[in-house]
This record gives sequence, structure tokens and C-alpha cells, in this order.
Amino acid sequence: MNSSVISISIDFDNLDELMHKLERYHSFEKTDVKSGQVSGCVYKLPKSDMTAVYHQIFNLFGDSNPLHVDVFPDIRTMEAEVVRCVAAMFHGDENVCGTMTSGGTESLLMACKTYRDFALSKGITKPEM
Repeated sequence: MNSSVISISIDFDNLDELMHKLERYHSFEKTDVKSGQVSGCVYKLPKSDMTAVYHQIFNLFGDSNPLHVDVFPDIRTMEAEVVRCVAAMFHGDENVCGTMTSGGTESLLMACKTYRDFALSKGITKPEM
């Protein structure tokens, strides 16, 4: 067991100490993610002025939890708007529906589940991938 990591304590009265610790953690990164050689795991807006917009949006919605649409109906509304836009891009009609996921892996799993459920509706009980 690494004796240097026994507990996590954050003293919010000492923000400088916290930031120093986080900067040290950030220095652990071995790959230059800004080099353009990393794909699929880093999502960064290409324009630095857009980063400021991202920060403003995070300040508005960073504490929202889309799993609780009863508490955060604004998140559900935005999800519905995105789904409708994507449906329009693919020439979907008013019967097209969809959902959003938290990322690529979950999207792949949900696609597999959807096809499994579709197969079950057709009487296929032992589908193959």
C-alpha cells in the first residue's frame, strides 16, 4: 500500500494548497494531448475563445444531473432538442425518437442492447454478434 495516499482531505480555506496539489497531479500526464496525436479520448474545442464559452456553460450546468429530470427539466429539454436536430439530419419523421448517452462506450453498449431488444421482439432469443 502506498503510504503517501492514506486519505483525501481538502481544506477549502486553503485554495492555494489545493491548486498546488492539483497542478502536481496534472504533471503526471505522460502524453502531450495537445500534439494532435491522441484521438478518441480528449475533447477540446479548437478555438481558445470557445473555451471561455465552455466555462460559462459549465458554470450554469456543472452541478446538474441528467439522471434526475424531475429536478433538472432544463437538461431533459436540451436532450430533446439535440435528439430532434439529429433526427432531422437523418431525415427522420415525427415518430423518430432517441436518447443521449454519457460517452462512446455507453453508446456502443446501448446500441447492442437496442438490437438485442429488437431481436427479442422478432422472436430471436439467441442472437449472434
